[in-house]
Amino acid sequence: MRVLLVYSLRSGLSLRQPLESLGDIHIGLSYVSAHLKSQGHSTRLVVLSNERASRGLSLLKAAVVEFDPQLVGFTAVTTQYPFIVAAARQLKQLWPGKFLILGGTHASLEPDEAIADSFDAVCVGEGELPAAELAKQMESGQSPRGIPNLWIKQAGGTVEKNPTRNFLTKLEQLPFPDREMWHDWVMQRPRTRHVVLPSRGCPYNCSYCSNHALRKVAPGQYVRLRAPANILQEIQQLKQRDPETTNIHLESETIAMNFDWLNELTERIRVFNDQPDKKISFSCNFRVARPFLKDQVFGALERANVRTISIGLESGSERIRREVLRRPYSNEDFFQAVALARRHQMNVTVLNMIGLPGETLADHMETVEVNRRVCPDRSSTSIFYPYPGTDLFGACKAQGLLTAGNVTAERRCATLDSPKFRKTEVQRAYDWFEYRVYRGHRPFHFRLLKVLRNKGARHAWGDVAFLRLLALWHTLRDRKPMKTIPAVLNGARSA
Repeated sequence: MRVLLVYSLRSGLSLRQPLESLGDIHIGLSYVSAHLKSQGHSTRLVVLSNERASRGLSLLKAAVVEFDPQLVGFTAVTTQYPFIVAAARQLKQLWPGKFLILGGTHASLEPDEAIADSFDAVCVGEGELPAAELAKQMESGQSPRGIPNLWIKQAGGTVEKNPTRNFLTKLEQLPFPDREMWHDWVMQRPRTRHVVLPSRGCPYNCSYCSNHALRKVAPGQYVRLRAPANILQEIQQLKQRDPETTNIHLESETIAMNFDWLNELTERIRVFNDQPDKKISFSCNFRVARPFLKDQVFGALERANVRTISIGLESGSERIRREVLRRPYSNEDFFQAVALARRHQMNVTVLNMIGLPGETLADHMETVEVNRRVCPDRSSTSIFYPYPGTDLFGACKAQGLLTAGNVTAERRCATLDSPKFRKTEVQRAYDWFEYRVYRGHRPFHFRLLKVLRNKGARHAWGDVAFLRLLALWHTLRDRKPMKTIPAVLNGARSA
């Protein structure tokens, strides 16, 4: 059976090559495609940009005409959902016989909304097994029914709401994600950067994150660690297929969940990296937690050649972290994490949020000062966006803080309008955050570019203009090979 998979993002480098590298792929959709192919089905991908909506939809329609899929699978986060719904409606009007299914975080947390629209089915929870079962039933001529994890429209308009199956226990049973389908959609040549998923789920309960809601959609163990041998096998395959690979991001919610597992994984990577012509640098995420603030943890990461680590501060106010975010660590714990990372030769990216419910301007300035104290190598800063299904969304709704806004520019546009921290103040704080953090540490032109990037990012024209300049830079770089993007451009893009 032919299955067309559809992914969308707000804006991209270009219409036909919207992604910078294979490190930017949607890893969940890649696993679904790989599993479908392992069952004998054929897949194809379309990547859409909702800032080029009409041209993107033309690409989608052309793919349907050329590939003629029986099944079209969409994925969407909340802010992309309106665009994906519009695309699905057009396809259903033009080809009413095509079976349309929606998966992803929004479908799992808001299935009633999704099934009421143009989709024939909605996937609640993990999608690999149900997607393959759906394709098998359709290929045999059956009317789809009785597939765990799927809500399926039946004749007469009723909806069959099948129960969810247990979370996959052994992630090793899945084939490695399908990266080949992304090749035509990425700009980077050669393909030097990749992403690998060592685990699924998160052991923490942060109020703003969808993990605490997603763990409730299905029974079974939510946090699962892949066998280190299986992870290394995927890394080896990547290096074999793309010998130019220089960096792999280990996309766990946090790399430090189990020390014995981490120690085995990093030792296997160290041995692999010791081979001639095999050297790869790695990056990962680290959630501040006292049991893992140990030299042996960061030493293990250093041995595996982890060169960049992203550490979530989120707010410099201990009160906000404790009372609002459910992240009860101290600023001293955060400082210790940064110090350990730097002691072990790692660049540090600090993750921050601005405009949280209950936050004041004074709380925000604490975030600025904590960042100034560590002077991160890179800052990844966003405006808080209340995602439906999360506990913090419910709290914002109960407090009457939700306002209409540009949901496609989430994390860049202020959405809450609290008397303690007005929307205009939040937006200004976001625009000038890096300027304040790096004052006295980085050149004036670097800080000014950060301000201009932040101001432009909330507007479609600004974001597209920046990405087009980045695309031009890639073209020039490919003519004259360089190892990395200039620090100014790279820093500006991160904000």
